[in-house]
Amino acid sequence: MQSIDWRRINWPSVLLHALYVWVVGIAATFLGSVFGLSQSPDFFPAITLIVALATLWASYRVAMRSNQQPMVHGFLVGLLVALPGLILNLFS
Repeated sequence: MQSIDWRRINWPSVLLHALYVWVVGIAATFLGSVFGLSQSPDFFPAITLIVALATLWASYRVAMRSNQQPMVHGFLVGLLVALPGLILNLFS
C-alpha cells in the first residue's frame, strides 16, 4: 500500500465538489419545505438518497479528473460531505 502524498491532493476541487453536494441537499430540503413535501414521512429518506447520489457523482467526478490518487480524492469528498452532517446531527 502506498502512502498518501497530501501535497498532490487537488484540494480546491475536493472542497468545491463537497460544497456542491451540500448546496444540492440544502436546496432540495428548502424546496421540499416550500412546496409542503416535508410533511410526508418519505421526505427525509428521499433527501438522504438525493445527497448520497450527489456525493457518489461528485466523488466519481473528482476521482476521474485527478491524475494522482483518485481513490483518496473520492474518499475526501465523501468525508467532507458526511462530517458536517454528523456534527449537525450531534448538536440538534
